Amino acid sequence: MHYIGTTSDVHGDISNLKSWLSNLDKDSKPLDYMIFGGDYVGPKEAENCVKAVNEESQGTQVILAKGNHDACCCIKNLDTPLKFICKYSKKEYN
Repeated sequence: MHYIGTTSDVHGDISNLKSWLSNLDKDSKPLDYMIFGGDYVGPKEAENCVKAVNEESQGTQVILAKGNHDACCCIKNLDTPLKFICKYSKKEYN
């Protein structure tokens, strides 16, 4: 059985995300995957989301999707933002 966490609309509020992750870990087994549905509001914030997950739950695979506020992160093959997402999610999407 795999344990998957999912959230979206972080909007740069990493402290709230860390609090949510901390409470999530208390209520469940360690996460195998964490899926973000977008709206990081900037590439640095997306990176911070991944770092927050790794601090709270090492070994968790992080998958980042584009939200409607993530205009800077077009998801296309061979596009720089996709490389950014792949770099931090530890998974390659082609």
